[in-house]
Amino acid sequence: MVVLASHAGCAATDVAEHTGLDKMSVSRALAGLEKRGRIQRDADARDQRRSHLKLTAAGKKLFTTIGIKATEREALLFAALTPAELTGISTTLDKLIDAVNAL
Repeated sequence: MVVLASHAGCAATDVAEHTGLDKMSVSRALAGLEKRGRIQRDADARDQRRSHLKLTAAGKKLFTTIGIKATEREALLFAALTPAELTGISTTLDKLIDAVNAL
């Protein structure tokens, strides 16, 4: 849902690429979201095997609800750290992301 909220109209392969998840896991997750009315698939006019995905109104509402709770939880977790510790974590995560992207 995070990928679709920020990249409306992307395809399932794009979701897999952005999340690092395998295509089968993404396919199952998207099927569940579609079944529950949280995403909509629009066929690609040039390639019928490809669909453009976007959140429905119900999907956007759920994403907003989840986002608010996630932001609150994040604030509680990070409140236990000093500014220097937060900087250290950020630096470490940036290095790990760069290493993953280099693979």
